[in-house]
Amino acid sequence: MVLSFKNSTIFNFIKNITEKLFHPEHLYQISNSTYTIHQDIASSLYVPRFTFSKYSRVLVNKNSKSTRLFNGEMFTVRNTNSIENRVISLDVTLDSTQETQEFEPDLVLGSDTKSWKIEFQIQPAYALTYHKSQRQTLDPVFSARRKKSSSSHVSCGNQRPM
Repeated sequence: MVLSFKNSTIFNFIKNITEKLFHPEHLYQISNSTYTIHQDIASSLYVPRFTFSKYSRVLVNKNSKSTRLFNGEMFTVRNTNSIENRVISLDVTLDSTQETQEFEPDLVLGSDTKSWKIEFQIQPAYALTYHKSQRQTLDPVFSARRKKSSSSHVSCGNQRPM
């Protein structure tokens, strides 16, 4: 696990780790989809967020209504259900309980009821900000921190011994 102060650093780590760990043909795309009906014309917008593969570590980044998982919970992807590499649902094993369950995206209705979103409230978890890592017990941790940082004792306080 890599810890850092900034989200931009985290996303660069995640992209590099994913590209090095997994073969491109084994990668799937997590995306958000928005659907709109305006004057009887339907349209859709597909926004890719990140790629992942089987055995990827993932973090819930917003409480999920459909699966009852909470912000900060981590899990490992066991199986992916997809159409043309667009993910429909995931089979995941929770780190906290080792329970395997299906994880589906949330349906978010627009205020005008003529638009809706389908979105996965998750992010890759090979690298986290210090804030997101609070109250986590993590296996080997690498800290990407500034030279003059007084928070190193906090960032590594709950690391398991190697």
